[in-house]
Amino acid sequence: MDYFRFDDFNNNDQDFSGNDLTGVPKNQFAGGFMFNLPHGFGLKADYFFVDKIPLNDANSLFTDSYSFCNAALNWNSKVASALSLSVNIGINNIFNERYASMVLVNATGFGNSAARYYYPGQPVNYFGSFQLWYLL
Repeated sequence: MDYFRFDDFNNNDQDFSGNDLTGVPKNQFAGGFMFNLPHGFGLKADYFFVDKIPLNDANSLFTDSYSFCNAALNWNSKVASALSLSVNIGINNIFNERYASMVLVNATGFGNSAARYYYPGQPVNYFGSFQLWYLL
């Protein structure tokens, strides 16, 4: 059964009935894992997949499907009786996948410019943080 289709949709003498629902991918998947390792270490990774997305009601334009992965490593330790330290480093979009983080359905251009359907997702990027806690 296909849930993401127009059942009955007519607009300005155009029949879009049976077309894929604009802006909605047929399939999406997100999964990941988190491991607590010895000596205060932790590892986290996740994976996202988004199927192609129809950009207009006529289904004449689609995004490409895409997937990307993120990963992070953290370390927590008590450095003194009342002092704890946490360090976190990671990478998002590990394989530098090019994707649309947001789409504008049925976009129109202004003047002589082409319609802008896509807002790009972030390229590969790195992060890090540390926290120091003093516990009374």
